[in-house]
Amino acid sequence: MRKIEIYSYEEHDWISIEDIHDKARYIELKLANLEEAFVPLEKAAYNEGLFDYVVDVAVIDDKTVGFIAYTKDEIGWLYVHPEYMGKGIGTKLVQHVIKNNSEGSINIEVLVGNEPARKLYEKLGFKVVQIAEGVMPGNESFSVHAYCMEK
Repeated sequence: MRKIEIYSYEEHDWISIEDIHDKARYIELKLANLEEAFVPLEKAAYNEGLFDYVVDVAVIDDKTVGFIAYTKDEIGWLYVHPEYMGKGIGTKLVQHVIKNNSEGSINIEVLVGNEPARKLYEKLGFKVVQIAEGVMPGNESFSVHAYCMEK
């Protein structure tokens, strides 16, 4: 596989991140037995404040294959296109955030059941500090359990 490059999100990336989110989010929710809670990025981006975060994209050979949205202390969104899962893209995106936000701790919430994501974060030094119960952001009619992780 070619080199993974990371760039700041630009408006022309929208169609790609919409496709990535919608495919990967469904997998995430299925792992947590929450498929019925799916909301497409077209709505979720605004309901859940995607653009309140810094958004960066991962690109291979001019194709956007993943994205991450974060603040100085939180990763709010991380999605990789299913065809590229397991190829180091999520790792590279998280390392990018860690490198650029080394001032303090970084938090992430991972749905219980999404063990591939939990393992990714643990591999990068995150620890589960608690399991929280709440409602699904953007689709509050669903209750969820999430690993609250910190590095």
